[in-house]
This record gives sequence, C-alpha cells and structure tokens, in this order.
Amino acid sequence: VQNQTVFPVSETEVTALLYNEAGVLIGASQTVVEGFGARERKDVVFTWQEAFNPSPARLDVVARVRAQ
Repeated sequence: VQNQTVFPVSETEVTALLYNEAGVLIGASQTVVEGFGARERKDVVFTWQEAFNPSPARLDVVARVRAQ
C-alpha cells in the first residue's frame, strides 16, 4: 500500500475483501498501518483462519485514513 500524497498520515485502516465467482463476499480481513510518510510504500499482511476452497475470484483492497 502506498501513501500517494505529499503529506504524512498517522494511521491507515487497510481492508481486504474476497469474493467468489458469483460476486458474493466470502471473506474479509483488516489491519492498521501505523505512520505512513509522504509517498511511502509499505507491505501489508492479511491473515485468514482457514484456506479458501475454491480460491476467491476477486480481491478488493480498501485503504482508509483514520480521522484524528
């Protein structure tokens, strides 16, 4: 995930949404990234309690800066 602005941000919620082939949400995971510098890029890791079978057909990642 990358902060594409020229301003630092303190906390960013990053959510992964997984969908099956019918477009039905089958899983979600969220993490918080602390301290994002201007134009900084960070790796984000999501965890799941078990493997998906079949594999998800689509993944959406939503990043939202927390209000201070």
